[in-house]
Amino acid sequence: MFKISSIYEKIINKYTKIFTLILIIFLSFALYYSKNFYLDASADSLSLKNDQDLTFYREIKEKYISDDYLVITYAPKTSMFTKNNLKNLENLHQKLAALENIDNVISILNIPLLRSPPRSLQELAKESINLLHPDVDLASAPNEILTSPLYKNALISPDGKITALLVFLTKDEEYNFLLKERNKLRNKSAASFLTPEEQAKLEELTTEFKIRSRITSKVRETNISEVRGIMKQYKDVATMYLGGVPMIMSDSLNYIKSDMVVFGSAVLIFIIFTLAIAFKSVRFVILPLTICFTVTLIMIGFLGFTAWPVTTVSSNFIALLLILTLSINIHLTVKYREEYRKNPKLTHRELILISTKKMAKPCFYTTLTTMVAFASLILSGLKPVIDFGWMMFAGLAISYLISLMFFPILHSFLNKPKKVRIAHDITHYITEFFAKQVEFRAKLILGFFMLLFCISIYGISKLSVENRFIDYYKKDTEIYQGMKLIDENLGGTTPLEIIIDAPPEHFEQIEAEESFNIFGLEEENTENEITKGYWFNSYMFEQINDYHNYLDNLPETGKVLSLDTTLDLFSSIDPELISNSFTLAILYNKLPLEIKKQIFDPFISADGNQLRYSIRIYESSHNLKRNDLLLKIKKDFTEKFNLAEDQFRLTGMLVLYNNILQTLFKSQILTIGAVFLLIFIMFYLLFRNIRISLIAIIPNILAASFILGIMGLLGISLDIMTITIAAIVIGIAVDNTIHYIHRFIEEYKIDNNYIKAMYRSHESIGRAMYFTTIIITLGFSILILSNFIPTIYFGFLTSLSMLIALILDLVLLPTLIIKLKAFK
Repeated sequence: MFKISSIYEKIINKYTKIFTLILIIFLSFALYYSKNFYLDASADSLSLKNDQDLTFYREIKEKYISDDYLVITYAPKTSMFTKNNLKNLENLHQKLAALENIDNVISILNIPLLRSPPRSLQELAKESINLLHPDVDLASAPNEILTSPLYKNALISPDGKITALLVFLTKDEEYNFLLKERNKLRNKSAASFLTPEEQAKLEELTTEFKIRSRITSKVRETNISEVRGIMKQYKDVATMYLGGVPMIMSDSLNYIKSDMVVFGSAVLIFIIFTLAIAFKSVRFVILPLTICFTVTLIMIGFLGFTAWPVTTVSSNFIALLLILTLSINIHLTVKYREEYRKNPKLTHRELILISTKKMAKPCFYTTLTTMVAFASLILSGLKPVIDFGWMMFAGLAISYLISLMFFPILHSFLNKPKKVRIAHDITHYITEFFAKQVEFRAKLILGFFMLLFCISIYGISKLSVENRFIDYYKKDTEIYQGMKLIDENLGGTTPLEIIIDAPPEHFEQIEAEESFNIFGLEEENTENEITKGYWFNSYMFEQINDYHNYLDNLPETGKVLSLDTTLDLFSSIDPELISNSFTLAILYNKLPLEIKKQIFDPFISADGNQLRYSIRIYESSHNLKRNDLLLKIKKDFTEKFNLAEDQFRLTGMLVLYNNILQTLFKSQILTIGAVFLLIFIMFYLLFRNIRISLIAIIPNILAASFILGIMGLLGISLDIMTITIAAIVIGIAVDNTIHYIHRFIEEYKIDNNYIKAMYRSHESIGRAMYFTTIIITLGFSILILSNFIPTIYFGFLTSLSMLIALILDLVLLPTLIIKLKAFK
C-alpha cells in the first residue's frame, strides 16, 4: 500500500505534464470516435439473451407475412365511399406507393372483391377486381367490404367511418442476411464451441450487422418522415394517425434523443447551480465539471470505437455517469477544503496530495461496490439490461481513474486559494437537525423505520410486471392516440400468432410413402402441393373453425384471421365451393396469384401442413394480463382440443414482450440477492468487522425495499427501465454508507465518543452526501417532463430513492452504530 502511495505521489509531483498530455490524447481519440456513438431501439436491442421464441418469431415472419409495416388510420370528413373521398384516398395511396423503400401499400382500394359484381369461378380466375377496377360495382362494393370477414374490423371499422392503409417497407436483404448468419454462429456458440475461424467470422458479422443496423434505422426514419409529410397534405380532408411497429420504435428513439439533450442540459444547469451554492468558488465549480465531462466524453468515444449502441434502457447512462463522477469529485473537494481549514499553512500541493490520498480508499470501495451493483444486472437475462450493467461498470472504472488522477493534476495548475471557509448555510442546519434526532429520538427512529420496512414488504407483495405498452406514452402523443384508435375501431393492436402443425402421424405417413416410391419418381404438378396438405382438406374444416371461434370468443382478442376466415369468405359466395376437398382444390388452382397471396398464403403453409392464426389483442384493455392469457390458450389447446404440446406454438410481439416481463420478475430477485451478498462481502473486506458490515447493509436493504414497495403500492409495474432502479439505488446509496462509516471511524478514534463522532461526521461527510444527493434528486426530477412514461418513472423513482437513502444514512445508520456500539 505504501509503494502504491509513493508511486501516486511521484506521478502528481513529477509527471503532471506527461499525464496531462496523455489525457489530451485520450480526449482527442474519444472526440474522433464520438461521431460513431448511436442509439438503437430495434427489436434486436430489446431482446432476451438466447431467446428461442425470438428465433421462431423471425422464422415465421420470413415464412408468412412481416409486421414491418406502417399503419395509417384515415377518417374522412365526408362519407367513406363518396367519389370525391375515394379520389383523395387514391391520390394518397399512389403517393405512398411511389416513395423509395416502400414495397407495397394495401388499402380498401386494392383489396380483391369477389362479389362486386357477383362472378363465377371461371370469371374469378381471369382477373382480380378491386375498387379501382373499371368493372367494379360501386353500389355493392361498400357492403362487401363492410361485411367481409376478411376486411371488416381490420382494414375498415364496422361503421365504415375509419379505414387503414398498410404501408409495407422494403425488406433490407443485407440486414436480414447478416442477422441470420450472425445468429447461426451465436446459437452454435451457445450450444458448443466455435473454431477460431468461426469466432473471427462471428466478430466480423457482428460488426457488419451493427453498421447495417444503423443504416437501416436511418432509412426507416427517412421513410417515416416522408410518410408524415404526405399525410400532412390531407389533413384538411381527413383525420389521420400513424402507427405500426417501425413508427413506434422510431418515435421512441426520438423521445430518448430529445430527453438526452434536454435533460442532459437541465442536469448540467442544476449541477452548476448546486456547486456554486455549496462551494461559492469558481474553481470548485469548473474543476469538478471538467473532470465529469472528460469522463463522459471518453466513455462516449469508447462506445463509438466499439460500435456499442445505447438502447432505451441505457439511454440514461450519461446522466448517471455524470452524477456518479461528480459524487467522487464532491467528496474530494469537500476533503480538500477540510484539510485547508485544518492545516492552512500547508502548501497547495501538500493539501492536494493529503486530501486525494485520504479519499482514495473510500472512493475506491464506493466505486467498486457501485460497479458490483450494476454488474449484477447481467443476471437479468435481458440483453439491453445486461448491456446497461456492463456499460456502467466500464464507465465507473474510467470515472475513478480519471477523478483520482486528474483532480490533483488539474488543481496543481492553479494557485492555492487565499482562503476556504465552510459557511453555516442551510446544509449545516439540515445535517445538524438529523444529528439531533439521532441523539435524542433513537427509539422513535428505530420504530419508524421498522414500520416503514413492514409497509415496504407489503408493497413488494403487490409488485407486478403486467403493464400496458400503450401506457408508455402520454395521451397527447401520436403513438397513444393512434394505438387507441386502432384498438377501438380496427380490431386491436398487439399481434399474437398461433402456429399449428399437422400431427406427427401425418409426417410419418408421408415418409412411408416416400420410402415406398422405390423408383424415385417425382410427382408432376409440385406447385399445387398445398392442396395435398393435411389442413387443406374438407374433413379438417370443422376443426379449423373450432380453433378460430375459440380464439375469437376470448375477451382479450380483437380481430382474428385464419384459413377459416378465407373459407367463410368463399362460403358466403357459394357453399359448394368448399363442400369437399376436390372442389376446394379446383378453386385454389383457378384463383389468380394476387388473390392467393392475400387470402390463402398468410394463413396456411405452402405444403398445406401448417396453419397460422393471426390475432390482435386489445392493448388498451385494463384487464389484459398477457401471461395469464397465453397460459390459458396453451392449456385449452392441449386439454380442450387434444393437441400435443409440440404440435402448436404461440409467437408474435405479445409473446416476446411477455417473455421480457416475466424474466424481469425473476431477475429482480436474483439481481437484488446477488448484489447484497457481494456488497456485504465488500463491506467486510473494507471494514474487517462483521458487526459493522451487518449494520452497513441494513440501510441499503431498506432503501431498495422501500422503493420497490412504493412501486407496488402505486401500481408502477416492473419494466425494462424500472428494473434498473433497485441496482441504481443500492449502487449510489452504498457510496454514502461507505463514506459515512469510513468518516465515523476516523472521528471516533479522536475521543472514542460516539455522539461527538456522529456530530462531526454529519458536519463533514454529511455535507458532501447532502450536496451529492440534492444534485441527483434535482437532476433526475427533470425527467418527469419527458413524453416517455418509463423515463418519467425512472426520474421520479431515482429522485425519491436518493432522498430516502440520504435520510437512512444520516439517521438510521448512525443510530444503529451508536445503539449497537459498532466499534466495541
